[in-house]
Amino acid sequence: MTTAIVLAAHGSMNKKTAHTIENFSKYVQSKYPKAIIRTVYTSARVHGHMKRQGELVLTLWDILIELAAKNIKNVLVQSLHIVAGKEYQQLVNLSEKAREEELFKNITVGSTLIEGNDNIENIVEALFSEACEKCIESEALLFMGHGTGLESNAYYEILSQNLEKKAANVFLGALDAFPKIDEVCKKLHARNIKKVYLRPFLFAVGHHATEDMGGEKASSWKSILESHGFSVELILQGVGESPVFMNIWAEHMENAFKAFDHSA
Repeated sequence: MTTAIVLAAHGSMNKKTAHTIENFSKYVQSKYPKAIIRTVYTSARVHGHMKRQGELVLTLWDILIELAAKNIKNVLVQSLHIVAGKEYQQLVNLSEKAREEELFKNITVGSTLIEGNDNIENIVEALFSEACEKCIESEALLFMGHGTGLESNAYYEILSQNLEKKAANVFLGALDAFPKIDEVCKKLHARNIKKVYLRPFLFAVGHHATEDMGGEKASSWKSILESHGFSVELILQGVGESPVFMNIWAEHMENAFKAFDHSA
């Protein structure tokens, strides 16, 4: 019975980041060679940019209708978001609509990278494993997350607290969640950190990473850190490019498939 996997990422207006989801698609295809792999961006802002550029924009619903027309019976919509925010909920809502309209035998949504308290420790271990080997006592690795307007924002702070219990030189902050960059700076000073390796805790490197994190404007994290006296080195690599995080998403896919009805 043919299965389709739809990889759903926020997306970016920076075309240079397209390779991240392309490489992730190849990774998923290698694990499920018989599956049809499709990708979709979930950001309305990215969709608007693509339309202005004259590019074809397909929504998740467009792809689901297309798959149903091809008589695909099993569909996994795999979220490539970090936490379950508004865009993730849209995936759930559209999948539920497809289920109600009986478009497929099986359809489900795979968990975001952080699926709840159950895998916080796995994420902490993954972040810790990414720490630069060249970091010495006075250096630190700081991940910048985004945040969402929903209750799942709390996971950034929970993750940060657990991470700091495990590692003296690995930190996490967020643009729209806690801890904020000013709070992180206080923690860095308390640990006598002199140099910070700054990296996005985002699926891919887009505007948030190049501008909000590493840009030259005064409000960027790089500028704020430098104003606090820290030396800053950017690591422009999204977690969607890291094998340890790719494996976590792969585990989410495997768990989602277990819920399918595999009877004929």
